[in-house]
Amino acid sequence: MLLIVFVSTFNVVASTVMLIVEKESDVKTMKAIGMSKKKIKSIFFKHNLLLNSIGGIIGIAFSTIIVYAQLKLSFFKIPGLDVAYPVSLDFANILFVLITIIITGLCSAYFSSLVVKKLKINSLDRFLKPKNVLVIGGGVWGKSIVFQLKKIGFNGKIFAVHPSEEMFCGCKTYRNIDELPVPIDAAFVGVNRVATIDIISQLSKANCGGAVCFASGFSEAVSELKDGHELQETLINMAGKMPILGPNCYGIINYFDNFCLWPDQHGGQKVDSGVAVITQSSNIMINLTMQKRGLPIGLSLIHISEPTRLL
Repeated sequence: MLLIVFVSTFNVVASTVMLIVEKESDVKTMKAIGMSKKKIKSIFFKHNLLLNSIGGIIGIAFSTIIVYAQLKLSFFKIPGLDVAYPVSLDFANILFVLITIIITGLCSAYFSSLVVKKLKINSLDRFLKPKNVLVIGGGVWGKSIVFQLKKIGFNGKIFAVHPSEEMFCGCKTYRNIDELPVPIDAAFVGVNRVATIDIISQLSKANCGGAVCFASGFSEAVSELKDGHELQETLINMAGKMPILGPNCYGIINYFDNFCLWPDQHGGQKVDSGVAVITQSSNIMINLTMQKRGLPIGLSLIHISEPTRLL
C-alpha cells in the first residue's frame, strides 16, 4: 500500500512540475506585476497540497466503501472457490494511510514549489520603481524627460549621456554608458533609430533595469522603410533579457512612486491606489491622465505603439 501511495505522490509531483513549466509565462507575469517569488511558491505549494489532500480523501473514502461492501455483500470471491475474498476494515490502517498521505503530500508540495526557484524571471521593479534614471538624447525630448521627472517629484538620481555638454538640465553628464558610476535602473533612449540599436545593446550589457525606445522607423514604418521589420528584430535581440518599451514609444508614468519617463504634459497626481492603463496612443494617454471621472489612475501608465518586450 505504501508503494502505491509513493508512486501516486511522485505522479502528482510530476504533474505539478509540468503545470509550472506550462504556466511559466503566467508566473513571469505575476512576478512582473509585483508578486514575490515567495508568494508564487506558496500558490504552487497550496495547489499541490490541495491535490494530494483531495486525492487522499477521495481514495480513502472510496476504498472504505469498497471494503465495507465486500464485508456485507461479498462481491469479490476467490477464483475456483465459493468463498468471499477476505478483507477487514481496520481504522488504525486508515489513520496510518491518512498520515502517510499528509506527510508525502507536504514533501511533494515543497519539492514542487522549489521548481519556481529555477525559473528565470525578470522583474520590472527596477524599471517601474527606479532609484536612478539615465537620459540619452540631448534634444527637446530629452530635456522634457528631465523636466517631467522633476515636476512629478522623482527623488532618485538623474544621469545623462551627452557627447559634449558638461551639464544637461542640471544633471551631470557622461560621455558614454561605461563611465556611469552605478548600474542604471531605467533609461530613456531619445536618439535616431540606428543609434538606438547600439545604445540598447550597451544598456543590456551594463545590466540596465529597462529602457524606453523613443525613436520611430521600425516595424510601424515598413511601408516607407523596407528595413523597418529587420531593424526591430535586431533591437529585440540586442536588448537580450533587458525589458524595453517601444520602439516609437512615449514611455511610462507611475503615480504611485512619483516616477515617469514621459516627454510631454500629463495631468495625474500621486495616489495610494488606482488602476493601470495600457494604451497605443500617447494622445489618449494624456487625455486619460487629465480626466476627473472614474477610478484614479496610478500604477505605471504605459504607452505602447509597437510590440514591446517586457518579460
